[in-house]
Amino acid sequence: MEIDRRTRNLARNYTCQQREVIKHLDKQGNVKSTEVKTYDVVSIMAKNIPGSSRWTISRSATGKKKEDEKLEKFLAKLRNQSPEERQKRSDKEKKEREESRAYRLDVANAYDFRIVGEEELEGVNTWVIEATPRKDFKPHNPMPIC
Repeated sequence: MEIDRRTRNLARNYTCQQREVIKHLDKQGNVKSTEVKTYDVVSIMAKNIPGSSRWTISRSATGKKKEDEKLEKFLAKLRNQSPEERQKRSDKEKKEREESRAYRLDVANAYDFRIVGEEELEGVNTWVIEATPRKDFKPHNPMPIC
């Protein structure tokens, strides 16, 4: 969990590319077409503008123009916020991060995890993990039932 927190904090200072590969299958499960989308993921904080920590921009010519316009509109909205609005948004984002962190910690503490083997999944070596619920576990921040 600590490594995850540090990684998220470091990610605010970097940009990266994200590739999404969508494989459309026929009735027999064979690939009939493949769609690849590439995105630039940028950190708003890296641009020294308070706001959402990540923004995804399509790299296709048509998608990029549309995303650039959306990003500029979003940034203009952030620039024009009053200090009170900025503080309110910041407080809300902080609360959401804390709730998310508490939930992830609860999940990590709710089970005893054990690596029981290795398998190849879609060409990638993966661990098989067994999670046994802890009988004495009490959540710190129960998630509401929807």
